[in-house]
Amino acid sequence: MDLDGAAVRPKSPPYQPPPGGFVPFAVGYVELAEDVRVAAVLDLGELDSLDDIRIGMPLSVAAGPGVPRARPITPAEERS
Repeated sequence: MDLDGAAVRPKSPPYQPPPGGFVPFAVGYVELAEDVRVAAVLDLGELDSLDDIRIGMPLSVAAGPGVPRARPITPAEERS
């Protein structure tokens, strides 16, 4: 409905894929200090598949284009 209450039809088709097509991605909640949680796109990097993602895995979070992005922390980064 528009502001006057009249029915508005969605654009046809309602979804137009981006150039090159849709690329699936993983999204997760990352818990920061003080119980703050943010939704972030998971950059899997060296992980072989989505099966390698687990609850509680250590992540590094950074600002990305439009949304925060998180990536797994390597064992070397975790020790430092």
